[in-house]
Amino acid sequence: MDRTPRYIPPPTLEAFFALEGRHPRGLARGLLEKGVTDQVLWAACRADQTSADANIDGGWHGAFTYYFCKELRASKNKLTRAKLLARVRGGLSGDYNQVPQLECDETKRKQKLG
Repeated sequence: MDRTPRYIPPPTLEAFFALEGRHPRGLARGLLEKGVTDQVLWAACRADQTSADANIDGGWHGAFTYYFCKELRASKNKLTRAKLLARVRGGLSGDYNQVPQLECDETKRKQKLG
């Protein structure tokens, strides 16, 4: 099995701001001051799948994005990551051949998925 990383890890917020020549403000500044620089990746499908675009409720959407936003709005953004992932997967099951993924540091996953 090939263990070559599929992507380069994202830069920290500090590195991004330095590269862009910007200074953090607002929410970004608050996160940096609190030391919150972890990244979370929501992916519409596994690496060996493709993600669907579909006509849903009379408009064209990425299927993952549609169900992700639908569940966020319905829950008023109060779901844990694990529950949100389960609901999005449930919305996609049956009609779409894709399995959304949540990727983050294992330690953070255990602490925050709840």
